[in-house]
Amino acid sequence: MRRADSASLVGPSASPGALTLWYAPPMDLHVKFDGHEIIVTRPGTDMMTTYRKRPDSPNLVLTRSWEKPTVKSPEISEFRAHAFETAVAKARELGWIVV
Repeated sequence: MRRADSASLVGPSASPGALTLWYAPPMDLHVKFDGHEIIVTRPGTDMMTTYRKRPDSPNLVLTRSWEKPTVKSPEISEFRAHAFETAVAKARELGWIVV
């Protein structure tokens, strides 16, 4: 299992034309590979996404989620972003994505 890394993000500031850096705290995520899919979960919650690499595509494809992709909230959006980054890192580890 692997834990997601923290990241600094750029967001809008109070001053027009300026950017403010803000810190996104690390999110505790678990990732595993079941032989076909990369599964990312957040312990203590129902949050879960799975990704698969299709042979005809260079990208990961979301194959399952505990919630519909159209449902949005700050917490869900943050999980999805961190889960995707974690899945991409695992895909690179598996050789699915070569940079």
